[in-house]
Amino acid sequence: PSTAPAAAEPEKPPPEVLPLHEDVARLLLEQWRGVETTFELEMKKLLRRVRVEHREMINHISSSRSHFLEYLHRPDSKQKLLHAFQARYNSLDNELRGLPQTKSELHEQADLLQDELWAVSDASREKAEEERTSIVSDSFMSDHVQLIIVSFVGMMQQEILRFQATRAILRDYFWYRAGRNMPEETPEALNVIQMFMDDAPDIQGSPIEVDEESNSKLTDSDKERLGKLKAVIDYCTNFLFGQQGEEEEIEHPLMVKLAQANKIEEKLMRERNKRVFERAKFLVEDVREREVQLSQSLDRMLGNRFKSEMEAIKGAITEIKLAIEKEQRLFHNLVLKVSDFIRDEDSLTYALPPPVPPLSVLEEVGPYRLSSWQLLSLSSWLKRASSTGVITVEILTDALHKAASIAGMKILPVEWISLPPSKLRAFLKPFDQTGGNLVDWRRLVFFLAELPTPKEEDLKGIIQDLQARQLSLTSVPMQEAAQVKFWFEHATPPSTTGADGRAIMQGRDPQRVKEAILLAFSNGAHEVCMEHLLLYACAGEKVEAMQRALRIFGGDEGKIETDLLLRLVAISTLSVFLEADRVPDQQAVEAAMSAAAALTEDKGTVSMQDLMKTEEGLAVISRCHGLEAKRPYEQLEKLIKSDMEKKNMKQDEEEAN
Repeated sequence: PSTAPAAAEPEKPPPEVLPLHEDVARLLLEQWRGVETTFELEMKKLLRRVRVEHREMINHISSSRSHFLEYLHRPDSKQKLLHAFQARYNSLDNELRGLPQTKSELHEQADLLQDELWAVSDASREKAEEERTSIVSDSFMSDHVQLIIVSFVGMMQQEILRFQATRAILRDYFWYRAGRNMPEETPEALNVIQMFMDDAPDIQGSPIEVDEESNSKLTDSDKERLGKLKAVIDYCTNFLFGQQGEEEEIEHPLMVKLAQANKIEEKLMRERNKRVFERAKFLVEDVREREVQLSQSLDRMLGNRFKSEMEAIKGAITEIKLAIEKEQRLFHNLVLKVSDFIRDEDSLTYALPPPVPPLSVLEEVGPYRLSSWQLLSLSSWLKRASSTGVITVEILTDALHKAASIAGMKILPVEWISLPPSKLRAFLKPFDQTGGNLVDWRRLVFFLAELPTPKEEDLKGIIQDLQARQLSLTSVPMQEAAQVKFWFEHATPPSTTGADGRAIMQGRDPQRVKEAILLAFSNGAHEVCMEHLLLYACAGEKVEAMQRALRIFGGDEGKIETDLLLRLVAISTLSVFLEADRVPDQQAVEAAMSAAAALTEDKGTVSMQDLMKTEEGLAVISRCHGLEAKRPYEQLEKLIKSDMEKKNMKQDEEEAN
């Protein structure tokens, strides 16, 4: 019999896949964003806390090193011992230092001092070692390592929360699409922080193993803490990944995708957990390596400090023993400054014998004549009587008489002491430039210096030098004026050596004479009137002096300008200082220039010859008394000689009677 064919099984309809409703999509998106935002903020806080702890440990290491260095440089009693020995040593009489028994006793005292200094150094070293031990054994580093481990446990907590929340969002998404009802309750979050703080049995791990070749500086407590952190990570992994979801039991294409998505999240979390542990281990190893370097650094500092201290003590004792052998005092202060030995040459413990002062140079200038030092002193003395230079004959006579007669001043030569005021008054009368009993004491000092007659090229060179430096001839700063090369500086008088070894100069010192002249022609602002100085340097016969001054200040052509002529007259009559006399001088100069110009073919050019052809010009020339050259020492000798002749005649008459 034939058999009928079996009926075919009916095909199962494909699983239903629902579209995602807009409200559901919005809800899931908000959940995802909330999870990611919270995770990011909390992780930033934890990472910042780890950086702060790491930086605090580094700063602690640095401050510990600085503190120990300061501790090593604290002063001790070595300097007091050395100072007391030096005082006793210097108090010993010099006559006893050369005796053999004295030297032997001093060497024994030096050895005893060395032993005392070593004892102080040893005591300081013991205290420094105790300080080093307290720094190295401080619990600061261990406490902060624990805080770092706790921060990484906090990171693991955030990873767990993120993983659980992400897994729940994926589940809700795929369940909804598969037509299944989403659960109303979410699984309770795993709290590993509380488990870590309570030392839960489930996370009691063993210390991590470290490869000996890695030369790791981790301590046993660090290995235990890192082992506990690894145990936390392993527990979390086993707990989270060991959960079996219902979706794995349902044959649905979307459930397969859900399982795949969960596998990806698991893989990512494993990698992140691994990086968390590696970072924690790296930071702990880093600070422990720094701690070991600190310990080694403290050892080196301690060893170098006391090695240097021994060398310093040895240097001080050597210095003392050398002084003992040389039979000398310890003039300079010996200093033991922590680990340095200093022979302070700027500080004396015993007065050094003063060096023999060099003998001053004598100047042979002849009787009644002023030396360069006396010229400088006289300028300073007369500056007090009149700062401008204009002074009456009576006041100047009184000033010179006081300068000569006051004992110990030595402003004027000893021969001037016998000169009465009447002789001084007669001596000054030729310097009266106005006929009104007024003189310029600067002119007196200038001629008392007996300067050689300058060449016109020398005076022009001075003017050109000042003009090149853009300086006014009436107010040259003292420093600038001191740089001017005057005609009398070129040759220094010859010198010989006296019986006492002192140098004797045959004349005046040019540099001191220059200083005296510049001081005389300076004002209260320390500015030199070079114009007046150079005009007095043109001195000679009236006409000759005026011609020279005109050539020097006006040019080689010899042309006369009203302003230049007025300046010559003003210094000669001292109207430059006396306002009442300026108008007559100005009127006289203008009248002379007009009269001379009327005689010339070129009405705008006036020469000295033209000026001398007119009565007005001769009147102006006659006013220039101040440009006449004077020889004060010849005048003084004549007065003294005349006085001596009168005394001799009177004596002869008395003898005849």
